Amino acid sequence: MARISMNRRRMYYNDDSGTRLACYEGAFTPRMVTDAVDAVVGTAVTDVVFCVSYSYWGNYPSRVNPMPGWRDTPSAHSSPHYRRLYEFFRHVREHGWDIPKMVMDRAAKKGLGFVPSVRMNDAHFTQKVHPTEHPLTGPFWMEHQDLTLGPGQSGPWGDPQHYLDFAHEAVRQHLLDGAFEAIDRYAVDGFELDWTRHCPYFRNGCEQPELLTEMIRRVRQRLDRKDGSSRLPLLVRVGPSIEENAKYGLDVRTWIAEGLVDVVVPSSPGRFISFGMPIDEWVRAAEGTGVEIHPSPDSAAPCGDGQASVAMYRAAAANCYAMGAHGFYVFNLFCRGYPYGDDAYVILRDVSDVDALSRRDKRFMADGNAWRQGDDGLPVGLGDPQRPATVALWIGDDLAGEKERATLDRATLRLRIDRLAPEDRFEIALNDQILDPRDRRVHMPDYTELIAWNASTASWTPERVNLRGPWAWIEIDLKDPLPNQGRNTVTVRSLVPMADDRKFQPMLNDVELRVSYRPCGTATL
Repeated sequence: MARISMNRRRMYYNDDSGTRLACYEGAFTPRMVTDAVDAVVGTAVTDVVFCVSYSYWGNYPSRVNPMPGWRDTPSAHSSPHYRRLYEFFRHVREHGWDIPKMVMDRAAKKGLGFVPSVRMNDAHFTQKVHPTEHPLTGPFWMEHQDLTLGPGQSGPWGDPQHYLDFAHEAVRQHLLDGAFEAIDRYAVDGFELDWTRHCPYFRNGCEQPELLTEMIRRVRQRLDRKDGSSRLPLLVRVGPSIEENAKYGLDVRTWIAEGLVDVVVPSSPGRFISFGMPIDEWVRAAEGTGVEIHPSPDSAAPCGDGQASVAMYRAAAANCYAMGAHGFYVFNLFCRGYPYGDDAYVILRDVSDVDALSRRDKRFMADGNAWRQGDDGLPVGLGDPQRPATVALWIGDDLAGEKERATLDRATLRLRIDRLAPEDRFEIALNDQILDPRDRRVHMPDYTELIAWNASTASWTPERVNLRGPWAWIEIDLKDPLPNQGRNTVTVRSLVPMADDRKFQPMLNDVELRVSYRPCGTATL
C-alpha cells in the first residue's frame, strides 16, 4: 500500500481561517486571506492546514453548511471579533470569494502543501449564550435540537448537553456530507479530520467506536476515488493518548492498523502546551505501518504566562522528537498576536530541526493533566506530610552528555507553591534523591499577573488575580544529579503538618526545568 513520501521532515501549520482576521483593520483585501500562506513562507513549514468547515458552518459557498451571517442575532454584535467576522463574510459573499481556493492557489505558488481541515464537532457555539442565540450556530443544529446529548453530560469545552449525538445517523451523515464536499473541492495534497473540536461525541457511557471508524473508512474511500493514481494523505487530529481517545469512542489504534490514516496528530486537550504526551506509545502503535506521528502540543503557557514562550516550544518539540515523533504540527500560533513577531518565526524555525534544538535554551514543564498511567497531574495539595506529591517531568535533552561536552550552562529546577504560611517547610527530591535545601532560592511576590484571553477584544490581556494567599517560586540550580533524558520525578513533601485552623493547604502548582546552554565557542576546558 502506498504511503506518503517523507523525503524531508514535514511540519504542518494550522490556520483556523477566522481568528487571524480579527487582527486586521480597514478594508477587506485578498491579502487578508492569502496571509495564511505568506506568513509562513521561508520558515520550516511544509504544509498549510486550513480549516474550511466548523462542523455546522463553513467559509466557502457550500451546499452543506452556510457562512456566518446566514442569520442575524444580537450576540453577533456583542464583540468586535464577531462583528468583524460578520462584516468579512458579507464582503466575501458580495465579491464571490472562494477563500480556501485563494489559500490553496497561493500555497501552490509558494511551494507549500495545502491540506483542507474539517472540524468534526466544533462546539464554540455552545459558549456564553444559548446556541439558539449564538452567531456561530448553523441551521442543521437549529433543525435537529432533538438529536443533542442532553443534560448531565461532561466534557472539556463549552456546554456538552448541546453537542449533537453521533449515535444518530443523520448527524454522522451531515458531517460526512461536509467532509465529502471539501474533499471534492479542495483536497490536493491531503485532507484532515479534526476530532479535537470537540469531545464528547456520544452520551457519557454510550460510546460507539465502530460508528466513528466507519466514518473514517468512508472518508478514506472518498479520498481514494478522488485520485486513484496516488494516495492522498488523511490526517487525523486527535487527543493526547490512545487511552484518552478511546474514552470518547475514537479507536485510533484500529484506524492505524487498517491503513485508513496516514498522519496521526496527537494534540493537547486544551489551549495549553503539553510536554508529556505519550508520543512513544503512538510511535509503537504505528511501527511498520508507514503511518507518521506529528504531535501538536498547542500554544498557551500552562503557568499563566499567556502564550507559550520560544523556550517552551523548544522543550515540547525536543520531548516529542526524543520519543520518536516524525515531525511537528503547529496549532493556534496566531493566538500570540498577528502579524507575527520575531519570536513566532524563531518557533517556526526551531521546532522542525532536531539537531538545532539540542543546544538551544529550553523550559520544560510538568503537564497540568497526566496522560501516562501512574503520573500525578497538577495542581496537587501538600498539606499532609504522609502524602508527598510526585510529579512527572519529561526532559528531551541529554543533559549529562551536554555537561560532559562542556556545553551545558545551567539547569534550574523551579517549583511554584501557592497558599503558603510562614511555618511551611518542604523537602524536595529529584528521582528520589533529596536535594540540598541550602541550594534553594525563594522568590515570593505578593501578587501574580496572569494573562487571560479576553473574548470581547479577541486578545490576550493582563489580569491581576488574587490567589488567596502568598505564593513562591523555589529555584534550585542542579549539578549532581542532573535530570535523566526521558521521564523524571519531582517529589515535594511537607515537613510541617497543617494547623487545625488553617483554611487552605499549600498547593504545588507548577514544576519546571529551565535549561541554558553556552554559546558556541565559549565552553571552557
